[in-house]
Amino acid sequence: LATAPTSRALKKQQAAARQFTAPSLNQGFQHLYVPVRARLRIGQVRQYLKQLKVDNNRILDINYPAMNTVAFLVHNDYVDELKLQLSKAGLQFLDNFDPLAQQHLNDPKYKDRSIEERTTLAKEHHLQRMQRSLDFIREPVKFAVARCFASKGWISADQLATILQAQQSQGPLSAFVLADGMDHDD
Repeated sequence: LATAPTSRALKKQQAAARQFTAPSLNQGFQHLYVPVRARLRIGQVRQYLKQLKVDNNRILDINYPAMNTVAFLVHNDYVDELKLQLSKAGLQFLDNFDPLAQQHLNDPKYKDRSIEERTTLAKEHHLQRMQRSLDFIREPVKFAVARCFASKGWISADQLATILQAQQSQGPLSAFVLADGMDHDD
């Protein structure tokens, strides 16, 4: 008798099945911004998301772009599903949130700076957050996210080239070579 797969096994099956589907016409990634009472450790945020029945594997990065705001980086194809799941729990979204806005600089050392300087600093902080995000996103998703960030001007062409060099050094079939270094497709 075949038994129904466990939740974890089902998620693994779904992830594997996604590999054998046509590429999405909705390519790209975006951040969903949600208000939060306090800054929590990322692990804690992921635990809360798990309690809300959110598939943490589909959230590529979590960061805090402003005080009382958390950002979830997800693929465009997952946005509606995540919004639905979080809406069921009563969460609201900050649809008009601008991570580059100067009013998000709450550090007192910036309070006397001009609006132009604060805007420049806000952009610098955002670019640093995006670079840190890429440091933690696993390959090969990292390469697609890097291209998306570059198209938005969130990383430089040089940063993109450096990231993509790692992809080229792996070669196109590296995903099919087992840990012992041998290709077993023969």
